[in-house]
Amino acid sequence: MKLNYWCILLFIIFFSNEVSTLRTRRNASIITTTPTTDEDDEDWDEPESSEIDDDGKVYKNPRNSPSTECPRDEEQATLLGQKCLRKCSSDEDCKSKKKKCLCDGSCGLSCIKPDRECPDPEPIADGTVTASGKLFGAKATYTCQHGYHVVGLQSRNCQADGQWAGSAPACKQNVYCLTPPSIDHARHNAPAEQSTFDLDSTLQYYCHTGYVTNGFPRAKCLAVEHQASWYGPDIACEPRSCGPPTDISHGWHAGECYTFGCRITYHCAEEYELVGKNERFCQSDGVWSPKELPTCVRRCCIVVTAVQCPPPDNPRHGKAVYTSCSYNSVVSYECKYGYTLIGESTRRCGADKKWSGSQPVCKEINCGHPGRLWNGWLENIEAGTGLGASIIFRCHDGMYLEGNTSTVCQIDGKWRYPLPKCLAPCVVPHVTQGKVILIGRNETAMTSTVVQHGEALSVDCEQHYEFLANLAPVTCNNGTWTSMPKCDPARCKILPKAPRNGMVIAPKMEHGMKARFRCKDGFEVKGGDLMECSFGNWTGDIPKCEEVYCPYPGEVMNGKILLVGNMGLYDYRPYVRKVINNKQIMYDCQKGYFLAEGPPGATCIGGNWSPKELPKCLLGQHPRIRWNRRKRSAIMEKYKRAFIRNQRFIYGGRERRHVHNYLHLVKENSLLHRRKRSVLEKPLFQRVAEVLNVFSRIRRKRALKGGGGSRALGTAHRGSSSSLNLRRGNRKQYEDEEDEQPINQVVEPKSPKPKNKGPCEPLSSEPYVNIEVVKYGKDANVTFSAGTIIKMACGKGYGLNMPENKTAKCVRGKWRPTKPMCLILPCFVPLTPFGIYKLSKSEITSNITFDVDQPLNETVDIENGQVVEFSCEDGYQVQGPRNLRCWHGDWAVTSFPECTP
Repeated sequence: MKLNYWCILLFIIFFSNEVSTLRTRRNASIITTTPTTDEDDEDWDEPESSEIDDDGKVYKNPRNSPSTECPRDEEQATLLGQKCLRKCSSDEDCKSKKKKCLCDGSCGLSCIKPDRECPDPEPIADGTVTASGKLFGAKATYTCQHGYHVVGLQSRNCQADGQWAGSAPACKQNVYCLTPPSIDHARHNAPAEQSTFDLDSTLQYYCHTGYVTNGFPRAKCLAVEHQASWYGPDIACEPRSCGPPTDISHGWHAGECYTFGCRITYHCAEEYELVGKNERFCQSDGVWSPKELPTCVRRCCIVVTAVQCPPPDNPRHGKAVYTSCSYNSVVSYECKYGYTLIGESTRRCGADKKWSGSQPVCKEINCGHPGRLWNGWLENIEAGTGLGASIIFRCHDGMYLEGNTSTVCQIDGKWRYPLPKCLAPCVVPHVTQGKVILIGRNETAMTSTVVQHGEALSVDCEQHYEFLANLAPVTCNNGTWTSMPKCDPARCKILPKAPRNGMVIAPKMEHGMKARFRCKDGFEVKGGDLMECSFGNWTGDIPKCEEVYCPYPGEVMNGKILLVGNMGLYDYRPYVRKVINNKQIMYDCQKGYFLAEGPPGATCIGGNWSPKELPKCLLGQHPRIRWNRRKRSAIMEKYKRAFIRNQRFIYGGRERRHVHNYLHLVKENSLLHRRKRSVLEKPLFQRVAEVLNVFSRIRRKRALKGGGGSRALGTAHRGSSSSLNLRRGNRKQYEDEEDEQPINQVVEPKSPKPKNKGPCEPLSSEPYVNIEVVKYGKDANVTFSAGTIIKMACGKGYGLNMPENKTAKCVRGKWRPTKPMCLILPCFVPLTPFGIYKLSKSEITSNITFDVDQPLNETVDIENGQVVEFSCEDGYQVQGPRNLRCWHGDWAVTSFPECTP
């Protein structure tokens, strides 16, 4: 009596504490936990409305088709807090090729990453936990010390969401609850395989789909006087009501059950016929299906009293059932047991005194021979295969029967169950560096050499080895293993630590694979740059990344080097040691000098200046003299005296002058390896020749005015010449032939050469040349007459030999400043990390002026049609084309090559 009093008191206290929770959660949604998701997982399940997936692909095996072997119970999975992945029926239904269609407990067949790992299972007090692995499908088994019992799940599986199923159990001595109460049409949120529960465990009950919860839905494990038992739930799951169905005009419905799973039928009054479906069902959502109601339509009455059809004949092995043979009467047919009706089951008497249609027949029901049972035989087949016949399936010794052991011929002419399969056993393989364990036999080592079909194996590998059963458990399938189990050297699970200012690259992490270390720009590896994975551990030392600095580039004659800083430009001196990566310098010339050739600056890249060539500062050149006619005679006299006094031509205080014999194009490096060209001033030797021509004209004028007694310049100037050292070493002398005359020789008057005022030579008319006439010349009938000003533009792959948008003028039969032409553009050497470009020796032209065996840098121009060969530094492989041909300023390839580790 005392015990019952305490039980009732505890239940009242528990019920009062939970009643407020019940009011707020009676119609609440199911509480779930959010599992940890994987960022790279593309196969989380999502609602869909058709068999066509979001990528527009129609799968051969629709993933929505239910599986009988591994069905999906999303409601149960939600109660257990399990996150279901994308449903499937085959591997083709998975978006990722790394996913496989595998069974995931309550979630059924799902797209699963087989190498998904679960964390180490947490240990329990007074017990131990043993895990067969950490990959999907692994099993963690819990055991307790002597005198303790496992309360909770005795084993947990690694799920596809990366979590162990359920929660960890506990080791208790004697006080715990057993299986919770069972409620009709309801389930609770504990795993079905859990049979023991700790004190204070609370279970939430939920009604099945189509049922409504009424009452207190919770149960709690409590101990009263050292006796543990469940208190609650006080719940009833009642079917959901659809309400009374709507009646139809001239008809009624039969059936008084209006809740989930019930059915009603509609009928019409006399002289009315039912149009539509005569049955409706109450669904789980409380709605009648179908939604459309049938209707009762009045028959068209034709009063024919004299029409009588002949009595219908009985079919063989059957009979005709009728009450009248008058007009519009109906006869129905039925067959004896063991026969089925073939044809129309009813006929109607028409106005032509004939029954509609044709008479049906009764055919014997025979299911026929079920087929051959391989590796087995059929028992009792000799008794026949008619309705009710029974057959027993037998397999040979050692074979496993998969399916039903017998079948019966049904009234529809089909066997109740199909033929089973007799499947052969498998021989247990031998595994080096490990031992075979049979899953489902308490995970003990194998002692027998043969296992039945369907049994799965696992492997317990030695230290530094692992069993890579990634796709599915190794299972016996009709005498053959789905895959041969083996113990492979352990993989490295994590990358080695990256050095500071560096990174580590390891595409694969299996045993024997290598990881490569790389440093950021401006740093270099000190130490070994490789580590190798050996039996699950990385071997070798982690290197360091040390910063590299660019050295002083050297002195620029008649110039200086400026270092580009955050606040401006600074003088760069040799004592400045630490110039870091990406710093830039600029070259500047002293006053009176200009930057003639070489880059205008450089960038520090990986401890070297790029480009590495230093420029040259050449002495500045004065512009051409424009003579004033009023002062010409005085100036000419001054120059004449200077020539006679010094006996040689002196310009700017120098006897010899190095000049260009062509218009020199200055390369300008914009640090992006794109170069522009500009034309310098007119060369010095041209201006010297012009001055000498002026002197000659003055002497000729004086000779004509002074008659035969006039003399030329003195002997001091006889035979003088200007020696001009050209850029390529060619030496050319410009001699004044008139000064070769002896003293007192009279200069014969020469007629002045007529000025050439004719047209200029024609320009190119190729398709890639576009000529725009800015101003027409003096003679409109001549294409390029004197005074014509034109502007030339070049098509793709060609470049103009003069500055862009600059005009050319026809002056005295010559184009000024030069004749415009479109020249084929060269190519620039691409900048590829860790790549090497060299000229192809089979394609070398005759005008190559550098060593073809040396790698090409970014400052070298590649002529049109030239081929370069591409290769990579040690430790890298070429990805892409190895040969590149220059064609009109571009490389004739679809994509540039790369160097990969």
